[in-house]
Amino acid sequence: MMTSAKVISAGRAARAAKSLVHAQTLLNQLRLKQVALSQDEFDKLVADAGRTLHSSSAREALNFMQTQVHPAVAPSTRTYNTVLKSLSREGRHATVVSTFQHMDSLHLLDTRSFDIALDSCGWQGDVARARLLLFDMTRRGIPRSVASYQGAIQACIPSHNMTQAWRFWKTMLTTDQLAPTVQVYTHLLSVLAERDASDDDTSMAVLFHDAVTTHRLQPTRKMALLVLKSLPSDALLPWLTSLKQRGLGVGLDGAIYAAAMHVADQTGDVDGAVQCLALYCTSRPNTLLEHVLPVLRRLHLSPRGTEAVVGFVWERFRASSPHTPTFNVLLGMLGSVHPKRVTTLLHAMVQSGHADMHSFRLALVHGPMQDRPAVLQSLETYELSKGRNAIVVACNSALHACCLRSQMDIAELLFEYMPVLPNAASYGILFKGYARLPWTNAISDIVRRHYDTMCQDQLTPTTSGLFCLVQCLRPRDVLPFVRTLFTSASDMSAVPRDVCHSALDVCRVHGLWRDAIALSQLMVQIQGVAPTNETHSVVLLACANAGQFEAAMAYLHSNISIATTSDPSPPSPLKHAQASIVDVFNAAIHVCAKTNHLDEASTLFYGTCTLHTPIANLSSFPSIIMMLLLRLQAQMDLPSAAIYRLQDMGLTPTATTYMRYIKLLASAGHIDDARRLLLDLPASTSMDVGVYNALLRACCVRRDVDMAFMVLADLKVAAADLTTRLSHKPYNESLSSSKLNPNVVTYSHMLHSLLQSPAHSVGDMQRLLREMTREEGIAPSAVPFTLVMVKCLKADQPRQAMDVYDAMLVQHNVRPDGVAFQVYLDAWKRCLEAPPRASDVPVDLHAVTSHVLDPQWQLLERALDDQQDDASLLVLRVFQLFEVMSITRQVNVLDDARAFLDALTALEDDEQEQPIQAAKKKFVLVRGDSYAVVMRLLNEGGRAAEAMAVVDEMNARGTAMTVETYVEWMVALEAAERWSDSTDAFVAMRRAFGTANVSVDQLSRTYIGRQFLRSNSLPTFEHGPSPP
Repeated sequence: MMTSAKVISAGRAARAAKSLVHAQTLLNQLRLKQVALSQDEFDKLVADAGRTLHSSSAREALNFMQTQVHPAVAPSTRTYNTVLKSLSREGRHATVVSTFQHMDSLHLLDTRSFDIALDSCGWQGDVARARLLLFDMTRRGIPRSVASYQGAIQACIPSHNMTQAWRFWKTMLTTDQLAPTVQVYTHLLSVLAERDASDDDTSMAVLFHDAVTTHRLQPTRKMALLVLKSLPSDALLPWLTSLKQRGLGVGLDGAIYAAAMHVADQTGDVDGAVQCLALYCTSRPNTLLEHVLPVLRRLHLSPRGTEAVVGFVWERFRASSPHTPTFNVLLGMLGSVHPKRVTTLLHAMVQSGHADMHSFRLALVHGPMQDRPAVLQSLETYELSKGRNAIVVACNSALHACCLRSQMDIAELLFEYMPVLPNAASYGILFKGYARLPWTNAISDIVRRHYDTMCQDQLTPTTSGLFCLVQCLRPRDVLPFVRTLFTSASDMSAVPRDVCHSALDVCRVHGLWRDAIALSQLMVQIQGVAPTNETHSVVLLACANAGQFEAAMAYLHSNISIATTSDPSPPSPLKHAQASIVDVFNAAIHVCAKTNHLDEASTLFYGTCTLHTPIANLSSFPSIIMMLLLRLQAQMDLPSAAIYRLQDMGLTPTATTYMRYIKLLASAGHIDDARRLLLDLPASTSMDVGVYNALLRACCVRRDVDMAFMVLADLKVAAADLTTRLSHKPYNESLSSSKLNPNVVTYSHMLHSLLQSPAHSVGDMQRLLREMTREEGIAPSAVPFTLVMVKCLKADQPRQAMDVYDAMLVQHNVRPDGVAFQVYLDAWKRCLEAPPRASDVPVDLHAVTSHVLDPQWQLLERALDDQQDDASLLVLRVFQLFEVMSITRQVNVLDDARAFLDALTALEDDEQEQPIQAAKKKFVLVRGDSYAVVMRLLNEGGRAAEAMAVVDEMNARGTAMTVETYVEWMVALEAAERWSDSTDAFVAMRRAFGTANVSVDQLSRTYIGRQFLRSNSLPTFEHGPSPP
């Protein structure tokens, strides 16, 4: 599979590795003052360090160069240029500028220095500085190169500054008389690509022609794509033909033709898209179908365009150059736009002998349900290949493709209609596919039925198949199933330990601690499947999830020696056993954390740290633990001192040990102790940001804002220190400094602390929010913005809260969640309830209703996913804004409310409409209280007939009546002088809700209700006893 990564030759990689080792070795020797280098050696070291390590390493080498006494060497322009280049390569534009200015003070600038600075301006879009640098080169008499203008023109791309780009271009050609390169042309075309459609569309094509004919340049793919997207549809084919006639390399690039087909298809020129593909097929002497496959994979055309392309490819290549994978791509393309025509194409492939199992899979996936019997019949009669093994392999490949896509219904059909009997691998693939899905009882039944069929066919399941099968069973059935495996196997040790660990993992997830302990005891009885320390860790974690502290400690004391080696004399097994025991202690500390046993966790943590006794025989470990329980009652040492003794005895807590114990201290309120332990960690122990977030969460609970800021400062220092240490090492993804950078959870805890602090204002929270949004690598969520909005409401600044919400959507493109939108609605309500001011703009609730209905934000979809009532409550909150506006501002926008109601009911009726498509069950967005708001607005607007019609609509939709809807119905009936119907509605309301659930204010809105209150008597009912 092709990737987008740049291909590096083996020779270049070897040279880079050699340079890396050379730079690391010399830097280490310089740090230890073991070597003195010459001028050339320093220049080479700075170059290698900046290219293979980091710019900080290059600057460190530069500092060594300046401080070396014997022999004394001075950095040259070449040395500084190398450092400048490494800074520019890393995008550190501000440091590039400061270093450039320092070079200027030393009078070490040359053309190369200006070129590097201009290149940095180009990547950062700094047009103003690029213009000043070019002017400064003229003033100093330094000759400008093509690279100088390349960076200057590139700087115009982000701002689309075409005027300045043309000035740079003309100065380069006329004043300096320099010949442009491909990169300069590409940057200029990138600037021109953003011009308005009303501008001249031929300028880019003229530039492209000038690059090819005048300067004899070979255009790149990017150049060609920029020009192609600017051409009208009727000019595409002649332009592509000219590429072919000139013999240019891009004339054979399939990406160019795919882009041309997209442009033609978007303008409705389907024939033009097909002609572009036909031209590509004739671009090389012998074009085979596999050559067309990369172009087809790039296409995303309209239905008409897709159908035309599929028909053209099939007719052209089905006889001359058949290629089944390409024909399968055609099936997928056709199925995405015309599902009913998939079966026809499949039958044509079957008749010509160009189908395989993936062809039938695609037809079942994309074809309509009514065509599946015909597809399956073709599968039964089609001879895929010769040889049973080849057929099974092909079928398993198709099954695996279905399982990866979670298309288990298609996988079951393929499995049922396989032309040959499935093997154990076939069942294993099915089990793996079901294990990827969320567990249900139905999945458990299906998997168990397949396993019974395997046993009847006397097939031996694979290890991976059993592993996934166990994860699909009902949790309570896992232990009996494993017992059955042990008893039914001819050799009980033939059951892999991984299967037992898979069963233990199910017990861990569901907190089945008794089953986990029983399973570990069962493993003890089987030779070759004895429990390991990994087994003990999972059992303890199962106890932790069940909150069983006593059971976990009893298991720890009675079973920890099982994982030890029988012969402790060899050093390597002993070391391995000790390291595994630390993992068991980590799980035990997690048990203490889950059950709030801080003292026992401290005993376990410091017990591993204060153990002086040499572990020569690990079978005595339980007695050592008991000794520690007594010994540590009187003595608790500092972690730092304990760690040194750990190193002496060879048993060292891991990062997981520290992480779990620190989190436990924080959750118990011992924030100072947790922070002190975190600061005293050895340099070899690496932590991630999650530990600091746990401390910040504890600070938030304790409302300790000062401590929260200290923890945040510690985190930033630790991240900077890790970055510095990693700059002296080769890149390793597992050691990336990003794991210590503050993330959105970090700032959310900080903002929550400020929210609870009366001493901090909205401005403090907004400054912290701005700091978060400016941090690189942080993807903001709705939570930080919501916290700032709540602070604004607490400070009685609802309009500022609305501004924060708008900034979240517009500036940061963050999708709001239900909580954020509820706070937004609270801000609207506060604004409407506040006394109107002369400076207030007219209130328009269309912004709120359109936001709810906009599928881009998916507010209703996610509310339905969480809980169906959440969506209806959210809708009710919006309708209540119309009511508040009518009461406080005397503005009745009943037409807008009615339109919003109609839009919501339309969403309920249309199950294909977004964002409700994800809801799998019947959903209700509008309930009775929302209808009541609309009815009240209609009554106040003098449109009683429409209010009564709303009741008929509710009855037709099956929406239950509420007290408010009854009241508004009675108001509408009385306005129409339908007194008898109003009395009937009052009686129906009394029968449904009684008297206690109807307030005096509600009764006072109707004439019959007021009469009822005056008389203080109860009418006689035909059915049921009279209310008290």
